[in-house]
Amino acid sequence: MLLAVFLLAPLLALAQCPPGSFAMTTQEQINLFAIAYPDCTEVAGALLIGGDNPTDISDLTPLSNLSVINGQLQVSNTSLTSLAGLGNVTTVAGNIVIRQNASLTSTGGLNSLTNIGGSMEISQNPVLVNLNGLTGITGLNGSLLVQINASLQNITGLSGLTSVGGSFHISRNGALQNVNGLNSLISIGGNFLIDENVALTNVDGLNGLTQIGQTLQVSKNTVLTNLDGLSNMTSLGAGLTILDNSALTDISGLGAIDPTAIISLSIANSAQLAVCILPNICEYLASSGNRIITGNAAECGNEAAIVATCTPAPE
Repeated sequence: MLLAVFLLAPLLALAQCPPGSFAMTTQEQINLFAIAYPDCTEVAGALLIGGDNPTDISDLTPLSNLSVINGQLQVSNTSLTSLAGLGNVTTVAGNIVIRQNASLTSTGGLNSLTNIGGSMEISQNPVLVNLNGLTGITGLNGSLLVQINASLQNITGLSGLTSVGGSFHISRNGALQNVNGLNSLISIGGNFLIDENVALTNVDGLNGLTQIGQTLQVSKNTVLTNLDGLSNMTSLGAGLTILDNSALTDISGLGAIDPTAIISLSIANSAQLAVCILPNICEYLASSGNRIITGNAAECGNEAAIVATCTPAPE
């Protein structure tokens, strides 16, 4: 059961840390926590900062002694500009959710964070520019969602990330031009979605990625011209979907994927896509696997056009 900080009584100040989880919806509650528990370093459950509606929380420095959160860390609907004050947190046993913070420009302040037991979501922070402060994270057991951050310019703060156990979504980040900073990423256990990033020009920062456990979907990235950054990816556990990328001309960066690992194939509605005749695509189309190929350019226009180009002319 969540304990509201405003109920803290002076007698509780004798305890080093309170039991259970905490929800803090005002700056006063955060200030009172530091007064009542000045030596608290480990929260027994979840730490929920903010709430479903906008709050006046603008300063997390009263929480600067915290190092371990044995549950979820959520920061939502605050007036924070950064996460300064959480700089000693090394471990979050549950999920991390950073969502709907109207003034948050950076995730700086989580510089000591190295261990996350669950997933991480960074979404709907309209003025968030970067993901600084997250370089200590090397792996996630759960999923990673970076989505609907209209001003996000770079994700170099994820430069230490080598693996994501669940799915990874990079979607609807309107100012994001590249994915530089993900060069250390090797594997994704679930789906990998790159969707509706309207300023994204390339995916070169994914040149270390070799394995996706489920589906790869690249869709609605209107200025993306090629997929060369995926040229080292060899293993795919489910579908391959390339959809509605209006400036895409070339998918030869997908040429290393093992065709026997592809469960379904969709290449559609990319009107300038003319380079798609790859040995692995040809081999897959010779099988009975599901496929949708339509609305692309030239030899990539439909399945029949690709198959005709794949098939050697008789001598």
